[in-house]
Amino acid sequence: HELEQQLEEMGVKIKRGNAFDKTITHVVAPAGQNTWKTIAGALAQRWVVHDGWVRDSYHAFKQQQSKVHAGSTAHPDFFVDENCYGNKKETRIFNKKQFAFSGAFIAQHANKVTLMKSVAAFGGGKVLSAAKSWEAHALDARSRVTHLFVSDKEAAEKVRAGSDGIAAAAGSAGVESLTYDEFVHWIGVWRRSDDAAAKRARRDPVQSIPQMTTSKV
Repeated sequence: HELEQQLEEMGVKIKRGNAFDKTITHVVAPAGQNTWKTIAGALAQRWVVHDGWVRDSYHAFKQQQSKVHAGSTAHPDFFVDENCYGNKKETRIFNKKQFAFSGAFIAQHANKVTLMKSVAAFGGGKVLSAAKSWEAHALDARSRVTHLFVSDKEAAEKVRAGSDGIAAAAGSAGVESLTYDEFVHWIGVWRRSDDAAAKRARRDPVQSIPQMTTSKV
C-alpha cells in the first residue's frame, strides 16, 4: 500500500494486526473510525490521525531530501504538526478507577473480559481479578472498587436502589454500576468531547485507507 511504503521510506516502524503496545506513537485510520486500534490509541493518549498526516509528512520528507542533495543541512524532524490531522487526548478517562465484575456479568460476558481489562488499563484504570466476582471483592477492603460491571440494566437499577443484599453492599460502598453498553457509551462520549481536530479531518475526502499503528524512529 502506498501509505505504508511512504511511512517505511521515512523510517517509521509499522505494526500490523490488532496488537497495541507502549511503543506505538500514532494510529493512522480513516477519520471518525471506531475500532479497537483507534480506541486503544485514544485511551493511551496516542495520536489518532488520518492519512493526510502521512502524505504531507512524506511531502516534507521529499522536499528535505531534495535540499540535502543540493547541499543544504537536513532538519531532523520532517513530520508535520499532527493537530491539523487528528487528536491526542489530554486526559485518562479511567484514571484512579477500579472495576470489578458481578458473577452474573462474568457468566454472560466471559468473552469480553480480557478485552475490557485491556481497555481499562490503556485508559489508566484497573480491572480487578476476573477470577473473583464482586461478591469476593466486597469482602476485601483493599480492593477499593469504584465501578461494578453488571449483566443488564435491571441489575444496574438494583445496585442504584440497593434492593438486594449484594446491591446494597455496592451502593453503600459508593460503587457505581455499569453495564457493558454503558461502558462503551462512556468511552464514545469521552472520545467526542474535544475532538475538534477530528471533525476537521472528517472533511477530508480521502477515506480509502487501512488503519495502522506506527512508531516514529
